[in-house]
Amino acid sequence: MVTKRPRWAPDPETYAARKPSEEDAYRPVADREARTHDAQMRDTGVWWTEVDTTRLRPGDTESAWRRFRANLPELVWHAARLEGNGFTLPEVRSVLAGVTVGGHLTEEELQVRALGDAYGALRDLVGYGTFGVDKSTSDRLNRILARHEAPGAGRFRGEGALRRDRSDVLRARFTTLQEHLAETGDPLLQALIYFCSAARTRFYVAGNKRTALLMMTGILMSNGFDTIVIPSARGLELDHAVDTLVATDDATELMAFLVDCAGSRPDPVRSGPVETLPTELATAEAKENSFTEDRANNGSYVANPANGISITGGRANERSFLGDRANENSFIDDPAHERPFTTHPASERSSTGDPAHERSFADNAANENSLTENLANENSFAPRRGYTRRLR
Repeated sequence: MVTKRPRWAPDPETYAARKPSEEDAYRPVADREARTHDAQMRDTGVWWTEVDTTRLRPGDTESAWRRFRANLPELVWHAARLEGNGFTLPEVRSVLAGVTVGGHLTEEELQVRALGDAYGALRDLVGYGTFGVDKSTSDRLNRILARHEAPGAGRFRGEGALRRDRSDVLRARFTTLQEHLAETGDPLLQALIYFCSAARTRFYVAGNKRTALLMMTGILMSNGFDTIVIPSARGLELDHAVDTLVATDDATELMAFLVDCAGSRPDPVRSGPVETLPTELATAEAKENSFTEDRANNGSYVANPANGISITGGRANERSFLGDRANENSFIDDPAHERPFTTHPASERSSTGDPAHERSFADNAANENSLTENLANENSFAPRRGYTRRLR
């Protein structure tokens, strides 16, 4: 019995000469993308598709470096907030200026100080032109910022006291990453690739994303780009992009997020909670229980304008009430007010030596309310009877 060929079945010649379908037309492109992704995975440990970076234009390195130096406290604050640090921006400025701030954990303060030192080291490296995408620079930055978090800071995993074979794999990965970056012509893409690869590979025990962020910033500034600031308010977006990177090795979302952050500079005031200046930064002159010399005003301040108490300070002693050696620190009661005392260097209105004055401050040992000159401190005085005022 002979089975007839179905009508829909073409003969061999027709089958060979048929036109390729649309799906077959995309197979070479898909194969090429697959080969590209394989090469990316082999060299960097992550893969990505095309990312639009055309809206970001480079400038000159010196201008980018100056802007980085001017915004260094804000950069440290954003990096600390992304790690869950509770310091506010004014408090970060205080810590970087060497002023201690209370009400926070010691670990948080050490983290802020370490970040400030690491950003300062990067500033010096780029400023002196010694920054390079190499292992020694990365180790130095990680050693500074993670010195309080891990005993093996500044070394790849497995390079410490307990060596493991994993260190050879990490060093080989870093070498292939350097070679891939050297073949990439776009410096902005180089910075993005390095950040994503270092964050995914995790070369160090602690501080991997912060170290990758510093290295990315160094690559950008060395090529005239402004630093990419990741606002603390967008921490959830960063966590989602990093989670996608770790789960799928796809760095496209994280790269697009970084480019978006670079295109919109954050406002340090609006990107976080409302900040209030601490007491020690509110004003430099109004420190508690102290009078600071004002050289532009010859050291003269009015302590309380409401009651007319005028205090004349001295350059040699900022917290003393300078009297007149010729008049032995004389004082006069001002009739316009009930209790103020006025110190006058020239002693034009001094009542010293006036026996007729009932409230005179004469230098008399028999008078209980006399002003006794202190040889060790020429600026001391005693108030009149019935009025005690403690001045600090």
